Amino acid sequence: MKLILQFLKPHWKLTVLTVLLAVIDVGGSLFIPTLAAHLLNQGTSGIAFEELLRSANNELVRAACAEGRLALAYNCSHIPEVLLDVPGCF
Repeated sequence: MKLILQFLKPHWKLTVLTVLLAVIDVGGSLFIPTLAAHLLNQGTSGIAFEELLRSANNELVRAACAEGRLALAYNCSHIPEVLLDVPGCF
């Protein structure tokens, strides 16, 4: 440990700055998913994302059907890629 500190001693300011910036970077990386979840909840009129996943006939599906769109499947993995390009389908 003394050997490492001996080499770091002349560069202690740079070392402290590096550790501080690393902590800020990690904090920002952990905050982004929280912010994205909050924005998603605001965009869905306050309904939690988990609530949207629980029900196939949720508020978003009913709104799309009211616009005249055609629901093809309950999960993206069950929809052929070609049908996703058809106008009026979701």
